[in-house]
Parts: sequence; C-alpha cells; structure tokens
Amino acid sequence: GKSKTFKLNRALYGLRNSPKCWNVKFNEVMEKLGFLRSRYDFCLYTKQDVFLVLFVDDALITGSDKNVNKLFNDLHEEFQVRDLGEVKSFLGMEINRTQNDLHITQVKMSERLMKEFEMEKCRSVSTPMEVAFNREETEVDSNLPYRRLVCSLMYISLISRPDIAFSVSFLARYHDKPTSQLFNAGKRILRYINHTINKGLMFTKGDESLVGMSDADWAGDKDSRKSVSGFVAFHGPNLVAWHSRKQTSVALSSMEAEYIAAGAAAQELVNLKGVLSEFSGKNVSAFLKVDNVSAISMMKTWENSKRGKHIEIKYHFIKDLYSKNEIQIDYISTNENCADIMTKALGTEKFVYFRDQIVN
Repeated sequence: GKSKTFKLNRALYGLRNSPKCWNVKFNEVMEKLGFLRSRYDFCLYTKQDVFLVLFVDDALITGSDKNVNKLFNDLHEEFQVRDLGEVKSFLGMEINRTQNDLHITQVKMSERLMKEFEMEKCRSVSTPMEVAFNREETEVDSNLPYRRLVCSLMYISLISRPDIAFSVSFLARYHDKPTSQLFNAGKRILRYINHTINKGLMFTKGDESLVGMSDADWAGDKDSRKSVSGFVAFHGPNLVAWHSRKQTSVALSSMEAEYIAAGAAAQELVNLKGVLSEFSGKNVSAFLKVDNVSAISMMKTWENSKRGKHIEIKYHFIKDLYSKNEIQIDYISTNENCADIMTKALGTEKFVYFRDQIVN
C-alpha cells in the first residue's frame, strides 16, 4: 500500500529538532516573563536579583525567596515543573553550602569509578602523573575499558578537578590507541583522586577582579612536537575557568607557543568579562598574566616581527583586545604562574603548590 506521512504538532523525544524546539519555547517564556538572556551564554537568564542557569530541562535558580517563588509559579503555568528544593547535587556534583562559602565536589562519582575499576583499596600517590612520562610504542589492546576510564575522568576534570586536567588531556590524545601502559596511567589518576577525594572548587566572597594566567610547554607533545597551552582564570579568590589543550600547529619557539596560549586564554577571558559586566552593570576589568617577556612585547604592538610574522591571524586577536583596553596584560614569574599545572606533569612540591591555589 501507499506510505503515509504524518505532520507532527509538537516535538517528540528522540527527534533531531526536539532539543532546539524546547530551547526556543523556553526562551520565549523567559522573555515573556521579563528575563534577560545573556549574549555570552545563552543558557543564563537574569531579572532583578534572580539568576537562572538552564541545562537541557534542568535549571538552577538563585535569588531572593520572594522572586524565586514567583518565577517558579510562573514557570509552573507554562510547564510541568518540580521543585527539588535547595540544591545538594546537580549533574554529578555535590554542592555543599555554608554561611560563608560554597564547595563543589564529585565524591560519589569518584567512588563509583574506584569501585568499577577495583581501586577502592589502592595505594595513594601525590601527583596524577609521573614527571616526564614516556609513552611506549606497545601493542594496542582494544579490549581495555580505556575510553570509559578517560571519558569519566575527563568529566570530573571539567567540572570540579582542574588539578587532573593535564593528565586527562594527555591520555585523551590516545583514545584510539589504548595500551596497558596508558591504561595504568589512567588508573594512577584514580589513585591520586582516591587520596584527594574530598577536594573540589571553593567559592567565597572576595574582591571582584578577573585575573587570567596562561602558559605553554613548548613542543610538549613528543609525537607531533606541538606545544601544550594552559589557562586558569580567577574571579576574586575563586577559580572560574581553566583548560589544558594541545596547540593545533607547531610553534617555532617558546615565545610563539606562549603567544598562541595567551591568545586562546584571551578569548575565554573576554567571554567571562562579558558575562560579569552584563549582569553586574559594571565594566569589569580583565587582567591576563603571562610569564614570557618576548610574547608580552609582541602582544602590545602591531609592528611586524620577524619571529612572529608567520603566526596565524586568529592568534592576533589578543592584540586587538589589548589595543582597545578590553584586557590588560602583565608579567608574572614562572614560579607563581598557576597555569603551569595545565601544561605538563609536575613534581610533587611544585604540583602541590599550584594545586592548593586552584582546588580545596
């Protein structure tokens, strides 16, 4: 018989356009209620003292009791809404609040990983990766649960444990070439987490300065000889952003590697500045600290340099930001640059010194 085609009157779970339809509908409702959608993060809304963060169909809301209750009642008229009360857990995070601070950890998820990989009674280590780890060209073993381990660790590193970001990023480079050596390196990260399982992000009151730090390990990837960029950003005393990434092109000098790392850091920093300025009503100052004098000099001038004339155009974005006073660029000593922890495996003393500045 002839096939029939039906026109959908509403989005259904599993269809490609359903998530977009939901987001469009939710945004229409929020705008009707008078909320402002952030230009820098489309899942962030604000009105008066109320902030709402949306993750698919889950939301976190903060503000005065009166205004939060009003928003909940307004949303209840449009959608089926459940009030789960004060947030204790969200997307695998445990959120612990006191009168003066807020602590985010992932203890339960970490414990599940320990159990899954039989590491509950493992011997502890003081760092997530041994210094100068040398990958061996051994036989690939596709039966190892390597991707499962690395992806789980990556989620933890992106949410609450920036101290393992470099180690996890390193292992992720070889997700399609798992070996017993790399798998054991992943289990070492579990041994480190087991030793520091209660550490996470701490948020406390403080000044409203926005300070980023960038660093690079020149030719740090021994296979491709590409450099590794590291970035951390603090809003007052609180760590709010970080990354550890292998650069996409080979840098010809340490100066070039630092320049590229700073360019990537500036992109994230200006986004954070936009969010904070948008909702505070103030022009928040942003500072980027770099530990390479030559790279800083190149960031602050539009003159062509023989050492930098070949660098891709996109990395010169930082020059434009500096010339427009969107960000300030300052020097920081290598020994005080927290971003170093994002670029390579460090020895215990240096690792612990930087770690204690980014997690608690």
